[in-house]
Amino acid sequence: MTPTADETLWANARPLDAEPLISIVVPFKDYDVLPLTRELVSQASAHPREVELLFADDGSGNPVHSEQLRTCFGDAPLSCRLLICAHNRGRSVIRNRLADIARGRYLLYLDADMLPDEDTFLERYLKLATEGTLDIACGGRSYRQVVDCPAPQRLYRYFSMATECVGADVRNRHPLWYLLTNNLLVRRSLLLEHPFDQAYHGWGFEDADWALRLHDVGAIHIDNTASHMGLPDESQLLAKYDDSAGNFRHIYREVPEFRRFALFRASRLLAWVPLPTSWLRRMARGLVLRRWLPMHLRYLGVHGYRAATYAGVLRADARAAATPLRE
Repeated sequence: MTPTADETLWANARPLDAEPLISIVVPFKDYDVLPLTRELVSQASAHPREVELLFADDGSGNPVHSEQLRTCFGDAPLSCRLLICAHNRGRSVIRNRLADIARGRYLLYLDADMLPDEDTFLERYLKLATEGTLDIACGGRSYRQVVDCPAPQRLYRYFSMATECVGADVRNRHPLWYLLTNNLLVRRSLLLEHPFDQAYHGWGFEDADWALRLHDVGAIHIDNTASHMGLPDESQLLAKYDDSAGNFRHIYREVPEFRRFALFRASRLLAWVPLPTSWLRRMARGLVLRRWLPMHLRYLGVHGYRAATYAGVLRADARAAATPLRE
């Protein structure tokens, strides 16, 4: 596919002579992707005709990471390509663009700050792709390889371990509720037919929106984890929730199924509390930032801050529409 005017598509000297089974697609921005790249090249080198690597630099301000990638890709025995975007396009847009450019039957989406936990990581996905009957498989997240976690990041690890790092047996109870694009195998034709909603901007909810709009697809969860290496500190975590308020508004308005989530129900409950949401957020923030408090209490503070932030969205929308919150 021909690059657009504001992008460059670089390829190494290993052309494909057939459709690969899997295109491993990784968007990044101002992040060192070399650890992930080296691991993927190592695992994919045993399957040079079945795998291609496709990375996208989504508007990084510094070209150093792209230069390092080209060097690493140049020595790889399989087809590797790098899309360089002049401007940041955002999480949904760049993932859709990668699907357009990819050549594999399946897409393996990985976040730039993930790192496979096992040297059989790619082989397990290749086996599923070879069978060809599956639409979606999600491998899961872990922190197995985070050996040194600084104090400011420990709360996020604790929170993520409790909410996202659950086994496949738990995730398979509600398969579409746990689909995260940080480690996701999806049939490319399905993604092209059902792309990510590009109305989302910034952080949050674009993957939940995509998953909840799917119907009659074969989605399974397996234990084929990758470690999340890019942990935010407490202040960065709270800033992400601040940034996601507009996306919360979009998903609860556009995707009725989202209203069944505990997060939405908790936010609506807090919206009924006769206190300013700014007070609720301030109290929750105090719990989050006090490292001497028990970790579980700080964990509850994260939940409270998130719900209070979104309760403010619900209150504002109810006032604008002049409708009761209980409807």
